[in-house]
Amino acid sequence: MKLLRRFFIFCIFGFINDSEAAVLENIYNVENTGSKTTIIDSILTNAFSYIGKIEEDFFIIEKPFDDKSYRLNKQIFTPINFCNNSDSIICLKFYSTRYRFLDAGEISLIAGNRIQTQNSNFISFNKQFIAFKILPNTVLKTYFIQKPIAFKDYYSNKNFFYRYENIFSMPIFDANTSKETVGFCILILLLLGMVAILFIFYGLAFLNLNDKIYLSYTVYLFFTFFQVLYMSQYTFAKCFLLFNYWGNSCFDECTKGFMVIAYCVFYRQAFNLTHKDRIAFFSLFVLLIVSIIYVAIMSISYLFGLEFYFEPTYFILYRLPLFVFSLIFILSSIFLKNKSTFQNLILFGSLIYTLFTIFSTLQDFDWPIKDMLVSLHGLYLGVAFELIVFSVALAMRIRDTYRQSELLKDVYIKELRKNEEFIKNENIILDNRVKERISEIEQKNIVIEEQKKQALIQLFEKEKVEIQMQALTAQMNPHFIFNCMNSIQNAIITNNPQKASTMLQDFAAVIRMVLENSTKAEISLEKEIQLLNTYLKLEQARTNFCFDYQINIDQTVSTDFVNIPTMMLQPIIENSIWHGFKLIEYKGKIEINFGVTESKLICTITDNGIGRMQSKKLQKSTLYNKESMAIKIIQNRIDLMNRSLDENKATINIIDLLDEFENPIGTKVIIELPIF
Repeated sequence: MKLLRRFFIFCIFGFINDSEAAVLENIYNVENTGSKTTIIDSILTNAFSYIGKIEEDFFIIEKPFDDKSYRLNKQIFTPINFCNNSDSIICLKFYSTRYRFLDAGEISLIAGNRIQTQNSNFISFNKQFIAFKILPNTVLKTYFIQKPIAFKDYYSNKNFFYRYENIFSMPIFDANTSKETVGFCILILLLLGMVAILFIFYGLAFLNLNDKIYLSYTVYLFFTFFQVLYMSQYTFAKCFLLFNYWGNSCFDECTKGFMVIAYCVFYRQAFNLTHKDRIAFFSLFVLLIVSIIYVAIMSISYLFGLEFYFEPTYFILYRLPLFVFSLIFILSSIFLKNKSTFQNLILFGSLIYTLFTIFSTLQDFDWPIKDMLVSLHGLYLGVAFELIVFSVALAMRIRDTYRQSELLKDVYIKELRKNEEFIKNENIILDNRVKERISEIEQKNIVIEEQKKQALIQLFEKEKVEIQMQALTAQMNPHFIFNCMNSIQNAIITNNPQKASTMLQDFAAVIRMVLENSTKAEISLEKEIQLLNTYLKLEQARTNFCFDYQINIDQTVSTDFVNIPTMMLQPIIENSIWHGFKLIEYKGKIEINFGVTESKLICTITDNGIGRMQSKKLQKSTLYNKESMAIKIIQNRIDLMNRSLDENKATINIIDLLDEFENPIGTKVIIELPIF
């Protein structure tokens, strides 16, 4: 008995009519070879297929599958009769490098263009893999359905089904297929590695040099990597039987579109194209707009399953303007004047890519170059050469940038040295003039001049302190008035006229006292307490009495005779209300104590608010970002006050109150003022 008695037997019955339930079939006879494993030819060729769609348990045939009927939303149906003329069970295993198996089983009924299908215990499949078990002396009427995964699944590739013995075996290829497999894998792996390394390098170059051309080139490399990775699946599937497809036409076309967009931006930056370079600029601009529109259309059509997305004609239409406008702006760039070495290299890399694109296109047709470089892919070879040339050009740009920075650094150092010499000479001249002037002054009546000088200095310092004190008081008054107006406005908005009237009367009293005291550096303690009492009533009304207050005056304090700086304590109390009681869930309390020592008035303000640390956190948050200026203003006033005092100086001390668990329970501010 021969190893294989009959290799392929195909029976074509013609087209289906209404009277006869028939369909074109392929007969694949398998005989027992007497060995443990039946080995037949590795490639199933010329299997006749149909295009159609699945409806419940039927496959509706539209027409035979050819290059004019391909659509992404259709399925490819292949019926095959497996005949076993031997007395043993035969197992056949196949896998596809171009399609995913959508379904497989037995044919139970053929009626017109409707083929009824059913599951089979003799058939198993999983994406790329399908296995048939044929009983002795039987015919297994089988079918399998493939679903195209991408626009790249051309009709010419529909019969790429390979035979294998187990999941670890490799298929048998012809000479050209083996060359393509090895050569393509090496080229694609090298290209992926090169793109990844260049992506990291020029990404770091952008971060360090802050030149946008490196950013656009990095983006171009990013999409190039995924485009090459996507296309590599057709090569890797021939080498690894467990390889599963992961892409689709939308991913394929969008990555191409983004590559062109990034390339257009990169090219325009490299050549500094403007409206003056009419042909090159506008052809590049049109190509950029067309690519953006194409990516948007492909994404939207894929997401919403629009009908024209499944037709490959629309995919091919994009190639025409892509090729035409690319050729136009590349040729027009040749005639640009005053091109640098960097720009010439970019142009040279683009020409290389264009030539290899033309070469790879001609390889798909019956040209003399069809069988040239079968172990390589012209398009990816062009991409590799283009990236090499671009990288050399950008490396030269980095080198030139470094050299320019070094030259600028040398120029800057020279200028700095000149400036230092000039300043040094001027300082010498000024020193000599100062010495001469001092010598002249010493020759006059030094004692009289020094006395006058000291008197003028003291008068100037006194006037300066008074002016600064008045400026700080004027800085606080508008702040105080604005907060009071907010309180009254809140009462009016809440439709509480009685409360608003009371608050307005208190506010008028406060304004009157503020205006009376605004021009005075000092006021009596009695008036300060009266002002604080009225102000606290206003704040209580504004906050719906969310806090209580208490003012304690030691019996030894004579409020009529003791004077303090105007509005020295009000900002601290305001700070407790606006910051200390912010967001508390309990009733606040402010306690103000006045006492005296031998030469100082002791003012203590204590609150049970949230404390300074929590207040700072709230100031940094988006919920409450009002900054407290009270402590800063009072500290400035104390500093100015102390300039005119030789001893018994004023002080301010802030104490954070904590409980036994180190949690904030309030703030105490102690101010010591000299008794005026």
